[in-house]
Amino acid sequence: MKHAANTWLVVVGALGLVTLTGALGCSKDTASAAAEEPASGAVSALPPAAMDESAALVEQQGDVRLSWVVDPEGHVWLAARGADGTRIEPAKGTLAVQPLGAATPAAPAAEVALAPSPGAMRAEVGPLRAELTEIRYTVEVQGKPLTGVLHVPATGTRGLVASAPAQVDGGVARDAKGPHGGVVQVVGGDVVEIVAHKTSGEVRVYVLDAELEPVAVGDRKVKLAFAGEKSQYLELAPAPDQTYLTAKLAVKIEPVHLTVVVVRPGAVHVALCGHWRGDVIVVDHHRPHYALYVVDDWDIFVHGHGHGHGHGKWKGKGKGKGKWGKGDGAHVDIHIH
Repeated sequence: MKHAANTWLVVVGALGLVTLTGALGCSKDTASAAAEEPASGAVSALPPAAMDESAALVEQQGDVRLSWVVDPEGHVWLAARGADGTRIEPAKGTLAVQPLGAATPAAPAAEVALAPSPGAMRAEVGPLRAELTEIRYTVEVQGKPLTGVLHVPATGTRGLVASAPAQVDGGVARDAKGPHGGVVQVVGGDVVEIVAHKTSGEVRVYVLDAELEPVAVGDRKVKLAFAGEKSQYLELAPAPDQTYLTAKLAVKIEPVHLTVVVVRPGAVHVALCGHWRGDVIVVDHHRPHYALYVVDDWDIFVHGHGHGHGHGKWKGKGKGKGKWGKGDGAHVDIHIH
């Protein structure tokens, strides 16, 4: 297996996906550490009618496929297609837009209407200045309301699409597993393992080196955005011994989207866990998309995967008992919907 240059992060989860015919356009995964400021509300001007679907994040809800494009300036496009690929004109739609982050002033989500137009519905939500902006949507398609949540970085949906080739470039197989049994997810020059306790709700992120051995988390800051029937945003704190980062979920969420932000000095990298180039995200709340809740006891030995270099051994520490929202584990829960 070919490893990415620098350090690895490893994410626990397996996302249910369908592959599109043809490849989406991509660009180099770069993002600047923009100041976290709230996006503005709706503005009068609509984005251009033409929609660049190479930058689209695509979801499947039943027989309807929704293609979302959000650019850094806050222009939003939505195209809907039926099972046979023909365009469908949604009757109406609304967006609730909220920047995420501890540095973002708390404020109600801004409500923005999607304007019907030939080819794609459109809206303006204002420039994306936070590391992540949550966009909750309700769209009526063929008489049925479809709802969901997107977590969009400052680089827009193109930034998420552009991060997908890092999996291939790093030699990471779609079914690759990390030392805790999780899926390996490349985020910038790093990789992560996101693991949650089955009963306590504690979430940990372990940082691994090129040999998949645990290393100190160093100057990394990690944020997670869970999007399912509910949504939750976590800013993780380093453990006292710097062996992992941790946060506590207030409620258990089986995410359809799990978005990871890794911040290093002068750089912000964002990835949608388990998302590969050309994938369609199947929105199904009746089955887990990620194998997150797999830990019974934190106080166990973890063996690194050697890849011909033998096996490393490391002991994680911590307590895994307690109810959701209680017990050990530093956390910042920004909001739950």
